[in-house]
Amino acid sequence: METDNVLHFVPTDLRPPSEDARRFFNMPLKVLDSVNLSYALMDELGNQTYETRQKVATAIELAAYLHEEQRRGGTFPNKPYISHPLRNALRITRYGCDDPDVIIAAILHDTVEDQAAIMYEILYGEQPADEKSAKVGALALITDLFGSETTRIVDSVTNPTLPTDLTKQERNHAYLLHVTDVIQDPKVFLVKFSDWVDNAVGLYHTEGAEMVTRLASKYLPLVPVFTSAYAQHRDNLNVSKKGLIQIENHLRLGNKRLQALAA
Repeated sequence: METDNVLHFVPTDLRPPSEDARRFFNMPLKVLDSVNLSYALMDELGNQTYETRQKVATAIELAAYLHEEQRRGGTFPNKPYISHPLRNALRITRYGCDDPDVIIAAILHDTVEDQAAIMYEILYGEQPADEKSAKVGALALITDLFGSETTRIVDSVTNPTLPTDLTKQERNHAYLLHVTDVIQDPKVFLVKFSDWVDNAVGLYHTEGAEMVTRLASKYLPLVPVFTSAYAQHRDNLNVSKKGLIQIENHLRLGNKRLQALAA
């Protein structure tokens, strides 16, 4: 069995990695598989308490279980979906953020949107009556395991359910309005921005010209939205000076790539 298909364990107490391992961890995030991403993330959290590291490990294991059947295509075919939230969390820690709620929320950011019914069953041992009950139960599970602040962030970044008869343009506009609203909070900004970086800046990994153009048109309007929110939050973000530079670089790179792909 390939190691990237199942996350066998999450290392909470690693011995210091070798310099060769550290150099490998510092490779582009899209190159690392889910196991190496988890190692790299736990290495970044080496100065955190054991309790925090254990909570992050639990979040990784929960997300890996919930996303087990999901795959992301593109130039990395059959890539397990769990790699996406792990990249988001690792990117945030590399910005210098050490807030466990933000890091765990990044790991779990798609769980409620994608797997709420399963989360409800985990908590209550039965299937939910409807979609609304499923979401309430999913958020209750996160609160039970990780606390109310993590739940608040995950709830904020979860896309709302939209009417099925909306056009693609209407859906993109609703998405734009949702993101604009929720990233007024600095913690939510970090989680949503890292997600945008992984999806938009890494869009060149997506196959199919029509798909790329459609997604670029969806993500490009968010450049000024994130730029404005970043200017508002810059002095209050829980990141390092290097992290601020990385965020600014990702904004510029995202704008450049999306302009070219949307044309």
